Amino acid sequence: NVTIMLTMAEQVMLFLEKSLVFILICSSINLTHSYIIDMVMMKELTLGSFNVRGLSSQVKKNQLTTDMKTRNIDICCLQETKMKAGVDITVGESRLICFPTTVTAYGMGFYINSKWTKHIYKYWSVNDRIAKIQFYIKIDENDIKKQKEIKTIVNIYAPHTRRIQKDNTELHDLYIELGNLLNILDKQSKLLLIAGDFNAKIGKR
Repeated sequence: NVTIMLTMAEQVMLFLEKSLVFILICSSINLTHSYIIDMVMMKELTLGSFNVRGLSSQVKKNQLTTDMKTRNIDICCLQETKMKAGVDITVGESRLICFPTTVTAYGMGFYINSKWTKHIYKYWSVNDRIAKIQFYIKIDENDIKKQKEIKTIVNIYAPHTRRIQKDNTELHDLYIELGNLLNILDKQSKLLLIAGDFNAKIGKR
């Protein structure tokens, strides 16, 4: 029921607050930038989220890469790629990773510019609504114990309101899955970021 759904959402938010996790909630059509100062690297990272409404054609892939460069986006979480088979390709000097999807209208992925491609550690799709990518960053070449740290980005694509009006099970399951994942990633990552299309508004109904 609705009460359970909100309770799970509150539990996830409480975890995020305690863990000092940065949340980037982006609209379904607008790019959102966040300038994050990493106290370890002391460098600037520009993270975006973009509901691309389909990314099958090469023209759209090229346009996406151009848009990312124009906006100086380092890493971008992508939703609604609508690519059933998925791809992992290089477009120009950037890398485009799109995961396979069981629902044609869905599909998630990541855009990574040339500065960050060499730091990619691993990535995978948890399901059609959650994907993640991790980066290895060198900290101290002279200290073996501090040579590398993991930075993790989680990409979220929540269901539309009209899908949950009659049955909110899908949203409830998403929050449960996200909470479980964050508990694991929080222990692995020096920096944990969440971005995506939450299809939601902050505040009371």
